[in-house]
Amino acid sequence: KTVQIDYFPNLSAIGGPFLGASFTESLRDIMQSQTKLNIVSENADLQISGNIKNYNITPVNIQAGSETAAQNRLKMNVSVNTYFKLNDSIGLNNSPFSAFVDYDASTDFNTIEEQLVEELNFQITQDIFDKIFGGEW
Repeated sequence: KTVQIDYFPNLSAIGGPFLGASFTESLRDIMQSQTKLNIVSENADLQISGNIKNYNITPVNIQAGSETAAQNRLKMNVSVNTYFKLNDSIGLNNSPFSAFVDYDASTDFNTIEEQLVEELNFQITQDIFDKIFGGEW
């Protein structure tokens, strides 16, 4: 009947202060929109916790004849734990989830970071939801 989603701190070397809050809110949003579970702050039937382990940018699609990347890849890795109070069991234990999004290297990252993070959040939270509720197809 209830779900508790703890704050996911950003443990990576980079990433703005909004990263942990943004991911946590995205996970709460998917639980609200795709389940009938009520979100509570403690003692829930399903408890979800974890952290953002890595958040980095790497060059991809190196242009021929130069050492310049045409695109960069933003990747985020998250570790997730779940606990089911009703049957006193651990579902996910430091389970890794990751996603990446590529973007044009000539674009100023600071102007598109929030949009890219939203895309990563969507991919990862959907994967987490599917894993918890058995919707892996």
